[in-house]
Amino acid sequence: MKNLFVFCLLTLVCMSKQSLSYSQGYLKYEFTSAAPSDESIQDRIEQIKAQIPDEALQEKVIQQLKEKMIQNYQIHLVFDGEVAVSHNENTKNAPLKVGDEIIYRNTNEPVFTSQSYIFNKAFVVTDSIPTYEVIYTEETKQIGPFKAYKAILKQNEEEVAQVWYTKEISYAHSPLKMYVEDGLVLEILKKDGAKVAFKEFSTVLPKEIPLEKPNKGKTLTQSEFDMLKDEKLKDMQTGGGSTIVIGK
Repeated sequence: MKNLFVFCLLTLVCMSKQSLSYSQGYLKYEFTSAAPSDESIQDRIEQIKAQIPDEALQEKVIQQLKEKMIQNYQIHLVFDGEVAVSHNENTKNAPLKVGDEIIYRNTNEPVFTSQSYIFNKAFVVTDSIPTYEVIYTEETKQIGPFKAYKAILKQNEEEVAQVWYTKEISYAHSPLKMYVEDGLVLEILKKDGAKVAFKEFSTVLPKEIPLEKPNKGKTLTQSEFDMLKDEKLKDMQTGGGSTIVIGK
């Protein structure tokens, strides 16, 4: 009878571990940008070729230039049940903010809300969650304390990213706007070479990252924000940077 009791107790413990799902947590990721293409730095490449006649040395200098242009920064994801926010340290600490700093999502709603910037001008961007064709695979690996599963994201039949997610956190949260319904995203490998890698996990929520919906600035859709950002970046590149005015 005693052995039967011990066996039942161990069975319950194992079942409890297998069904473990965290209801809240804090994750830290590292983002590594893709290496720039030759087309994006064509002017710099032409300068190098003009100044360095040796082709082998040219390639070495161009490769070093690309490596220096790769960005590395942290993304923080905090979640409590269905609600999550991710904070982009690169935008937060930049002297001239451009892009998303905070992304807020409630999985009960089909939209996201982000605190985004164009040259330090704040905007609230609200739009539908980006949709992907998600292909789930049987491939697994260990990422930190979690068993992770691989999924492939496609748009217009083209692969855009591979993601690794865990079912041990059942909420569909992610450090970027790339979600899978079966769990929380731990790693993202984008087709262009950019990568988001898991670094740390804690069940203690940081007080400095509140789970609040962004509300600073004019509200735009994602397409409206992208069009305005492209317009202002083009103005700066063509010499209008000193006179940029972003409407209120």
